Amino acid sequence: MENIPTQGQKVETPEETRARWTAERIERNKRLALDPDCIIIISVGGRVGLGLTKALIGLDRVVNDLKRNAGFRIPIDEVVEKLKKVERFADGIWEDVKTFIPRLHSFQPQKWREINDTKEERLILAGRRVARSIVPRDESVARIIMAIKLLNGKILEFQANSNFDELSKLVEKYKALDEGISDFVKEELGNMEQGADRPVASDADTIKKEKAERGKKGVKPQDELR
Repeated sequence: MENIPTQGQKVETPEETRARWTAERIERNKRLALDPDCIIIISVGGRVGLGLTKALIGLDRVVNDLKRNAGFRIPIDEVVEKLKKVERFADGIWEDVKTFIPRLHSFQPQKWREINDTKEERLILAGRRVARSIVPRDESVARIIMAIKLLNGKILEFQANSNFDELSKLVEKYKALDEGISDFVKEELGNMEQGADRPVASDADTIKKEKAERGKKGVKPQDELR
């Protein structure tokens, strides 16, 4: 809802609004950076990088929502299959990481916390305008986010060293990752919105229906526990 200034209240200019939003985001980034599981993402590649960072945040939300709705709005077997898909995606992206960063060839992605930034480093990075702090709530999502963080750093390295052959290969992979994650997030968010539109019976309606069914069968409520 748009804030309508009252009489005597100063109206923000667009520049002031952007500056306020940036300051608020940096403050939030620093607050989240205190969490030891926080991963700081510095976007690279302009719109592609910003879009991928947004998709990573959406991926964490989607996976968390899948778990919370399992067995109620979403069948458990469907949730399990989708979580397996995320795990396979995490395994695949780490194969790319090890291809472009050979020193991590024997690294176990499950130990991603060992290569995460320290608290001091996170707080410094969180102060950058293009930074986003993400505290993943799922281990597979955390592995994906850490992989993107590592690939971001490699892109910057290739650019700085003018290693354009390797950069070209990595950028191609990067765009495919962006498309894969974004498509999955969009699809699942769409499914959840459709699920939210389905009417859900209230407790009173459910009880009333159960009583009617018992009455048809001639079963008294007190007899059901015998």
